[in-house]
Amino acid sequence: MAALGELAVAAEAPRGWVRGSADVNFTAYDWVDGRLRTLYLLNIDYWSGAPSAPAHLLFGGDTFPLDVPAGAITPITLASHLAVQPLTPDADVLDITDTHLTIQSDAGTTLRLFHPGRPVRKVQVPTGGVQQVRILP
Repeated sequence: MAALGELAVAAEAPRGWVRGSADVNFTAYDWVDGRLRTLYLLNIDYWSGAPSAPAHLLFGGDTFPLDVPAGAITPITLASHLAVQPLTPDADVLDITDTHLTIQSDAGTTLRLFHPGRPVRKVQVPTGGVQQVRILP
C-alpha cells in the first residue's frame, strides 16, 4: 500500500503536491483550463496550542519546507513554473502567467514565491484590490 501511495505522489509532485504530517492535511483543486492547481492545506492540531506545524511542498522536482499555521486554510496556487502562497487570509491568486500574477486582497499582502531550482522569495504587495504583480525570473 505504501508503494502505491509513493507512485501516486511521484505522478503528482511535478505539478505540485504536499507531504503533510499527522497534523497537516490538504486537498488539490485543478482549475478548469488545467493551467493552474490550488492546494489547500489545513493544520488540524487545535489541541496542542502550537501556532503551526511543518509540511513540505513538492514541486518541479524540489521540496520546499512549509510552516502551516493552526486554525486557517493555507492556499498555494501553482502554474508550471511558479507556486504562490499569499501570507494573509484575505488574499487570493486569480491568475499566473509567465510575467505577472493577478491577485486580489483587501489591504495588500506578502506573497511567497516558489520557483523550482531557486530559493524561495517574498514579494510585498502594499495595497489591496485586484491587481497585477510583475514577477521576474
